[in-house]
Amino acid sequence: MTKLAELAQAVRTERDRLDAVLRLLEVDEAPVEVPRTFGRRPIQKAQTNGRRKMSPEGRRRIPEAQRARWEKFHAGAGATQR
Repeated sequence: MTKLAELAQAVRTERDRLDAVLRLLEVDEAPVEVPRTFGRRPIQKAQTNGRRKMSPEGRRRIPEAQRARWEKFHAGAGATQR
């Protein structure tokens, strides 16, 4: 075969493959739904206004933890005076 004939045969083979793929894509019986999440779950808001509610216990623990951090910091800094 000449190179031109080989090229023509390769093009026909590729055309046949592409026709088969197009027939599979054009099937109306089972439409394929492509997910828009790309492997991740969609983010859902906890509240309608987008803010979460904090329990009273949680509100109470925040200043207690901050006081504990300050006490720990100042206990270590007590040896050095400014």
